[in-house]
Amino acid sequence: MDYRKIKQLINKLEKLQKEEALLESKIKKIKEQINITQSELNKLLSLPNNIIQPQTTSTIN
Repeated sequence: MDYRKIKQLINKLEKLQKEEALLESKIKKIKEQINITQSELNKLLSLPNNIIQPQTTSTIN
């Protein structure tokens, strides 16, 4: 391999490492959002049933 080819491979590797770090950061944020959503869901599920059921009647003035 000549120097130019090695340099191209190093550049590709560095680019892939940056992309990997970005994807890992995005995955971490998504996992945090899922955890928050799961926590909120658990709180809602722990409420008494009559609080979270939607109103079936409405008043029209």
